[in-house]
Amino acid sequence: MQISRVWVYAIGVIGLLMLISGVVYIVTSNNSQRLSRIIPAMPTNLAVDSSATSIKIRWTEPSKNAKVFVIFRNGSDVAYVSGSHNTFTDTDLRPATQYDYSVIAVNLAGQSQISSLSTKTLNPPITVTIFAVGVHENGQEGVGIFNAQYGNVDAAVFVTDDKTNYKTRLPSKGYYELRENDQTSTGVTVFTTAEVGDNLSIAVIGNEHNGNGLENFLADIAGWATNEEIVGFPWSLLTGSAGADDALGDMYKQLAGLGDHPMGNYVAQWNVDNNWGVGTYSDIGCTRPDGQVGLRLWIQITCPVYDYANESTNATSIDGR
Repeated sequence: MQISRVWVYAIGVIGLLMLISGVVYIVTSNNSQRLSRIIPAMPTNLAVDSSATSIKIRWTEPSKNAKVFVIFRNGSDVAYVSGSHNTFTDTDLRPATQYDYSVIAVNLAGQSQISSLSTKTLNPPITVTIFAVGVHENGQEGVGIFNAQYGNVDAAVFVTDDKTNYKTRLPSKGYYELRENDQTSTGVTVFTTAEVGDNLSIAVIGNEHNGNGLENFLADIAGWATNEEIVGFPWSLLTGSAGADDALGDMYKQLAGLGDHPMGNYVAQWNVDNNWGVGTYSDIGCTRPDGQVGLRLWIQITCPVYDYANESTNATSIDGR
């Protein structure tokens, strides 16, 4: 990277006027004139502070005679900083992305050697909300006088970002009483984090109950147990590779209230390549074992970094449902 000599000489021609970011700096002291005849030393001690969308670079200039610092990002100059400053903040960056920076000190005598570093922006904050639950087929194919119209529906929700796992039951107690092709608003936040992991996975398992005493008892247990944060949840249980954890899997199924009429399930996974799934997913149909659509879901994944209203509304499912 070479700063143009024409640019450096032009500074001398106009009487040591330096135009940096719209501010004119005038060198007047004899000491500054003497120092300007010495090529500045290479900036040292480069360090960064990062967020999901910005990187702040700091450096030290040993010779104290730089008139301007030129900042390069990925090989292109992005800023000219006054020699009296030693920081630069680069904004509007993409989360979870590596950037290469170089800093060069310049005065009338020439430019320093290049000082470089590579760094990465952080992963962004993510919130997952299930804002409605519904059914197409409610599991009440004429079963009983009192259950012929309404189905007692609940859902177990599992979310992981490879760092923390959450398990939530919807509703927290009791059931949603739903007719066929019915839906109800929920507005429940099932996952939130200030810095999401590299992957975001969600699984929802629906079920309909006839309301016997054992199921109600399990539902009460689930209302207590599933609202606790579970660190180290065996995610393989939901992807068909439980192995020796079958017994634990059965316990989770019981706590979720499964065992009467399965209403279908939904499993999806996202990462940085598709913005962690940020967007609104409306009326997701979950297929029951008999091929009918049972549970229906409305999910929203939000992040202040992305405009979720304009993101894709089609989830990438890893189980085909």
